[in-house]
Amino acid sequence: MERGILTYCSTISPSQCDGNGHLNVQHFAAIFDSAVGVFYARCGMSWRWMGARSLGTVAAHQATTFLGELCSGDAVECRTRLNRVGKTSLTFEHILVDAETQRVAARLEAVSVLFGLETRTKVPIPDDIRARLLRICEYEPDSESMKVVEP
Repeated sequence: MERGILTYCSTISPSQCDGNGHLNVQHFAAIFDSAVGVFYARCGMSWRWMGARSLGTVAAHQATTFLGELCSGDAVECRTRLNRVGKTSLTFEHILVDAETQRVAARLEAVSVLFGLETRTKVPIPDDIRARLLRICEYEPDSESMKVVEP
């Protein structure tokens, strides 16, 4: 059974599909981008929290693996799993599934680095946020209801 924080739910619309009739790659990216904001908020470092401290994040690495099609009308869920907490970075994985079948459609592995908006350099993750992140690594909310089936 996969673990993860629920970070996105929606239904695929016809305007998100390409000539092949499936979800276009640009919309996978948009879903994952939306999910990261919810993920950060659940971790205690919302965009508002970061902005008030002149902090931001940068995507240092992203790799998407596409595992199955999604089509117009498909309900989808994205769950995000925190895999590692570094001094200045987080390593996490978004898992996009068909909500009806729980079939995995795509996975995105990412490394995000915390940085100062004014200095434009990486900064250490604050101790209180680090403690919260480490607790999330040990036990992620919503994990007991998560069952993902690979295609």
